[in-house]
Amino acid sequence: MENSDDGISLSYEFDGVVDLPTTLEDGSIEHLDVDDQQTVVIHQRAIFIITAGQGDLTASEAVEIELWEPPADNTSHEPAELIDALVDEFMTFTDASLRT
Repeated sequence: MENSDDGISLSYEFDGVVDLPTTLEDGSIEHLDVDDQQTVVIHQRAIFIITAGQGDLTASEAVEIELWEPPADNTSHEPAELIDALVDEFMTFTDASLRT
């Protein structure tokens, strides 16, 4: 986990190639692509930035997810828990798994 002035970020590696925009759409997770390598995601009233680590968003083997804005009305969750909840949600809509 990485702490920065901009927020908390976690990195994840997949055991295969993931099409993130399609996976997010399949999960009805709101997102707005910034460019080929970044998308902004709104999940559980928090705002995240997902950056493709290898390849682009449509064929990524790794991502970095930054919690940009936590939900204003929910201070009970740790930032890493919010990121993990997002990952758990979108992983249910892909055939890939997380590498351990």
